[in-house]
Amino acid sequence: MQRQSDRLPGARGRAARCLLLLWIILLIGGSREEKSWAQAGNREEVALYTFAVRAYQDGLYDLAKQQFQQYLTRFPQGARRGEVQFYLGELAFQAKQYEQAVQYYRQALPTLPDPVRTPARFKLGKLLYQLQRYPEVIEVLAPLRDQPGRWQEEALYWSGEAALKGGKLSEALPFWEQLLQAFPQGNYAAYAYYARGWIRQQQGKYALALQDFQKIEVLFPQSPLLLPAQLAMAHLLLTLERYGEAEEKFRWILEQDREERYQEEALFGWAESLLHARRYAEAVTAYERYRSTFPQGRWSETVLYNLGRAYYVQKEFAKAVELFREVRERFPQSSYLSSLLLMQARSYRALQQPQKAVQAYTEFLATAPQGQMRFLALSERGMLFYRLHRLDQARADFSQLRTPKAPAELQTLAEYMLGEIAFQGKEYEAALSHYLAVSQYPDTPAEVWYKLGYAYAVRKQYPPAVKALEKYLTFPLEQVDRKRGLALLIRVLLRQGDYEKAIARY
Repeated sequence: MQRQSDRLPGARGRAARCLLLLWIILLIGGSREEKSWAQAGNREEVALYTFAVRAYQDGLYDLAKQQFQQYLTRFPQGARRGEVQFYLGELAFQAKQYEQAVQYYRQALPTLPDPVRTPARFKLGKLLYQLQRYPEVIEVLAPLRDQPGRWQEEALYWSGEAALKGGKLSEALPFWEQLLQAFPQGNYAAYAYYARGWIRQQQGKYALALQDFQKIEVLFPQSPLLLPAQLAMAHLLLTLERYGEAEEKFRWILEQDREERYQEEALFGWAESLLHARRYAEAVTAYERYRSTFPQGRWSETVLYNLGRAYYVQKEFAKAVELFREVRERFPQSSYLSSLLLMQARSYRALQQPQKAVQAYTEFLATAPQGQMRFLALSERGMLFYRLHRLDQARADFSQLRTPKAPAELQTLAEYMLGEIAFQGKEYEAALSHYLAVSQYPDTPAEVWYKLGYAYAVRKQYPPAVKALEKYLTFPLEQVDRKRGLALLIRVLLRQGDYEKAIARY
């Protein structure tokens, strides 16, 4: 989230007015009480305090500091010790001795007069916030959070900010809710909705977060937070898979963002929503616009990758390959490398460049974890090896698919291809083993039954050969070579001496 001063330019002005009020209270309170104080027999104390204050007002800070410290030494229980400690805190603050300033402010609080204590407490809270001591901010401002009035509003706001900055989201949420309940149209109401929405978004409460950002749109249309809220809504709609609404929001931001503070993020989100909506041609246009407008942009890696994906889906494989290559060159440690290599391999395969495809598959498999994508890649590389007549490498890939962890359809494919490789190598016993495994699955191809019959015949196992070939001939004519099947069946019948069946088959 942005810094508070960037979000709410009026916050500094309000803090300055608080400090001005503090000085007025100190000065007025001092003039009213000085007379009665002197009459009580404390003339020396009064004189020392008054001299120190005037030195401070005249800008003689070293002298003022010396006199205030002398006051505390001579009158440690003096009536003005709270104000003196506060002045010393101010002097330390002006000298950028912030830790010392915090110490003085804390010492001053218990003995400061009531009208002064509240603004002084607030200033201490602001200083602790500046020092990033966020738990202490929440502790110091606690008495103000239940004190009705404008100090309560300030205390709730800065407590919420401190909790957010400290990463305590669940602790921050009640501050924003109390602020909205007590000051629904207050100075910080728009930001309170924004902060609560952001927290809910981090907590995965997307629908509730969306409602908070919508409140800004409805209740505070002139707020400087309107565009950030719209952007947050667009991202939430994308997360909620409401892609059409997300696309409209991102496009609206692109049109309304005249200062171009959110152009890059909105343009990226627009392209993403189009991609997720499967409007690939429009997504390509949006990604290409981002690419030309922000060539070194924050989301360049994702843009190049997803643009490649969009071209891949549209079967523009040459463009996809070029984009995937650019991702690898510009972002060698890319988190997309694994899936990118797989799509690159498939693109090369579609472009009839099998050697490059094999190389990409090999790179993918070198780093891919166990899982379905790895099994798919093994099956696809195995098929390429088979077509390139690199049968030993094909056998190695398909053998890795003979595991219960692989999808059933890939196990079936592996058995079939291992049978084919063995059959081509005239390893008929191995071929029989693989084809028999395939025959156990539904929808066994007709060709498997023919090759089972052939392998059995070669091994002179005629009865199972006849059975397999008869099964082959039961398939529809368009799936079989009936003449070839009958010829082999007749030869097998003759070999086993079943002449009548052989003649019948003629």
